[in-house]
Order: sequence, then structure tokens, then C-alpha cells
Amino acid sequence: MTDIKFMDELTVPRRSLHPGSQPLRQARNAADVPLAEFVTAMAIDVPQLDLYSRVSRDLEAWMKKSKIVFAQAEEEAEKVTPELFVEYARADDEGQEELLVSLIRSFCLLTNRKISAPTQLDSDPYKVLGAFGLV
Repeated sequence: MTDIKFMDELTVPRRSLHPGSQPLRQARNAADVPLAEFVTAMAIDVPQLDLYSRVSRDLEAWMKKSKIVFAQAEEEAEKVTPELFVEYARADDEGQEELLVSLIRSFCLLTNRKISAPTQLDSDPYKVLGAFGLV
């Protein structure tokens, strides 16, 4: 067995090896298995396999539940998402820019705020949003 070296310079015997690094094994007769190997398998390998099986089942159940929760969240988001957001998400980059500019202009009209340079708005609407403290 090889030892595993930890960051604090302690070494412990390795409990398992990757199957690809071990030579191919052939099935042996039960009477030919030494008692030490049997005890090691029963004390270390079987409990490890049991633990891995439980963790695997828990992960599979969690993934199944997460898919259901995600689907429900998507359905709820579709129901309550304002049409403007949906339109913005579906638009290409140019369309998103146009929507953002028109929203900023509407915001300025509603709040009686002045845009110092309309050309600045056309070139970079995010700077205008930053000036208003919105981004």
C-alpha cells in the first residue's frame, strides 16, 4: 500500500486505489483468500462501499428534487415576469440597447431629471444609469 501525504506532513496508509492503477485481477477461490485480506475487506472496503451507496442515493434524490424545484421556479418566473423584461431578454444586443435608452428617457421624464448630453445617452446608457445611482 502507498501512503498519502497531507499538508501537515502526516502520512496515513491509503485505503483504496483507483482501478486503473491496479493490475487486472482474476476471481479467486474463496478458500484461497487469506484471512488478513478478508478482514481488511470486511473492516474497510465493505463499510466504504456502504457509505458510498448511501451518499449516491442521497445525491440522486437531491438532484431529482432540485430538478422539480427548478422547474417550479421557472414556471413561477414565467407567470410573474413583466412583459418588458421578457422583451428585453429576447432582444439582440442592439434591441437591448434601444430598450435601455428608451427606459432611461422615460425615467428622466417621470422624475423630472435632465440628461446633460443626449449623445452621451446614445453612446453609453450605463454611464447615465451610474450617474443617477441606479447601477
